[in-house]
Amino acid sequence: MKQVYLAGPFFSNEQVARLKQVERSLAENPQPLAIYSPRLHQEVSSEPKTPEWSREIFEKDMLELTRADVVVVVVD
Repeated sequence: MKQVYLAGPFFSNEQVARLKQVERSLAENPQPLAIYSPRLHQEVSSEPKTPEWSREIFEKDMLELTRADVVVVVVD
């Protein structure tokens, strides 16, 4: 199974809608894909919006990036 890292901003409703559309399209791909979208994986043990939280999110995202076979980037 191919690992896909989906990168893109999710700060506005429009950006979230765009990422959701790409997530759906990737999920409908006939080839089985494991999709990691940082938008959907913000849960960590630290208090939100703290330096510790930022570090945990960064480390989690970097781990998934290194595991990815493919990176899909959505830009404004």
